[in-house]
Amino acid sequence: MLIQRQAEELNYWRAGQRPAKVQVESDVVDKLDPKGYYRLLRLHPAYLKGLRGEEVQELIKRHYLFCASVAHPDKGGDTETMQLINEAYETLGDPKKRGEYGK
Repeated sequence: MLIQRQAEELNYWRAGQRPAKVQVESDVVDKLDPKGYYRLLRLHPAYLKGLRGEEVQELIKRHYLFCASVAHPDKGGDTETMQLINEAYETLGDPKKRGEYGK
């Protein structure tokens, strides 16, 4: 049951939404993601737990490139959203900044 609930929560995060039924776990994620950078890049902080440094960098970069391709102003996206995505990538893409983020 726990695995199913975690899978449902991850699917919500992939879609850029918040799970409505799991309030306590959402509060924990909000503490890990105070500015919403993980959600903006369609990542979940739990994705990065078991990965090595280079794998984390590659995952963040892939998610950034996907989100940037969708939100880029030349592709019909919004300039403000693209600036937020760039800010999220600058923070999460740097291991030192990522370590300080969410503390």
